[in-house]
Order: sequence, then C-alpha cells, then structure tokens
Amino acid sequence: MTRSGTARTASSRSSLRRHREVCLIQRGVTQRISATGRDVRELRERLDLDSGYLSRLLRGPERDGLVRVEPSAADGRVRTARLTAAGQAERAELGQLSDAAAAELLAPLSGGQRPGSSPRRPRSSGS
Repeated sequence: MTRSGTARTASSRSSLRRHREVCLIQRGVTQRISATGRDVRELRERLDLDSGYLSRLLRGPERDGLVRVEPSAADGRVRTARLTAAGQAERAELGQLSDAAAAELLAPLSGGQRPGSSPRRPRSSGS
C-alpha cells in the first residue's frame, strides 16, 4: 500500500471512531430526554456539556426525527427537548437490547453470584 493510501486508511479509521463516539454521546443524551421533555439547560448542566456542543449533539437525533427541540410553553426563552414517537420507540428497543445483553452476561452465574442477590453465608467450621 502506498504511503498516501496508508494515511487515508488511518484517517478513515479515525473518522469512523470519532463518528461512533459522537453517536454514543448522542444516544446518551437522548436517553436523558423523556416524552414530556427536558429543558436543554438542565441537560447541559446534568451532563456538564458546553451549550454549543449540546446543540450540535441534539441536531443529529432531531434531523433523524427522534427528538424535537422547541421553546418551552412556560417560558419561550427556554428550549425544551422532547422525544418523538420514533424516539420513544428507539429508546424502548435499546432498553430491550440492553436487558437482553445483561441477561446473557448473567445467565452463567448462579443465583448467589448475581447482583442484588443476598450474599452467601460463610460455612461454619463444624466446631
């Protein structure tokens, strides 16, 4: 492979990695939005994100029809993010996939080894 081809491949990998990171962050942001909505300012504070960065993160899900950002009914200066019906459906699907993945990880464990189960009592020495 030529030098420029190697550089292009490394650049492509870097771009793909960055895209995946942004998608995961966007997914995390949308997981914190409910159908009833959440103030964008509250999201920014909870996630400790810069206002401009959060706006950019919300654009993707908004463009995909998963989130709607609009002025608050109570105060037009405040922007509220809400999940759309498609966003709620995706959130439910991700929740089911997450539950299935967790169940698969926990399946080989015995009841006493699973999180939330009561700890085993130490065996007595028989004295």
